[in-house]
Amino acid sequence: MKKKYIIGALIILAVLASSIFFIKVYKDLKKERQIRNEVQIITKDLNTDTDENETEIYKVLDNRIINKGPYHKVEDAIKTYYKDLYSSYKNLHFIISEEKNYLSNDNLEDFAKNYSISKDQIINGKAQTEELYLLFKSYIEDENKIKSYIIEKDLDNYYNSFYMDLVNETFTEERINNLDNSYKKYINNLEVYNEALDFLNNKKNKWKINEGIIVFDKVEDYEAYTNITSKLQND
Repeated sequence: MKKKYIIGALIILAVLASSIFFIKVYKDLKKERQIRNEVQIITKDLNTDTDENETEIYKVLDNRIINKGPYHKVEDAIKTYYKDLYSSYKNLHFIISEEKNYLSNDNLEDFAKNYSISKDQIINGKAQTEELYLLFKSYIEDENKIKSYIIEKDLDNYYNSFYMDLVNETFTEERINNLDNSYKKYINNLEVYNEALDFLNNKKNKWKINEGIIVFDKVEDYEAYTNITSKLQND
């Protein structure tokens, strides 16, 4: 009889243990679904963002739906990563979308007064843009940088793998290609502006702006200048 009670108790304990286990698994899966849903919202916004919904993107990135435990750390890691990635993208996109025409009439008149200012703007602008571009690319290509957000949380491999699974998709290939092309165009144009301004500086007092048109004393100088500016890439 006593043996039956022991067996019965063991069965009850086994059932309770199984119930607790499955409840935990259910809760964990629910948390994973919640995080995946958040990431889907983020990646969708990343690839369709406009100035109008930038506030909404940051609202999701700054919000935490899981308050504690390892999944809170995973959510914090993934959203911090995406926030840094998005900020990097915005900074780069802003610069390459605001290209300055150094060869406009007003800028050429300023350039004629102070050659070094225009040159410094081009050199510094190019260096800054290249730095921002490399930083952005590191967020999507440098595995060590991507992993650093979750490694600092000191979690088990399961959670690390879950995090890495979440960062498999960020920007679409088309969006990255468009950014790459815009960046290359921007850098190319800065280099052309630099070459053109060097040419104009070497031809001091041999050109002027006349009724909105740059005029050279010699035809061959005009032809050389237009050969340089023809390398500018426009949309």
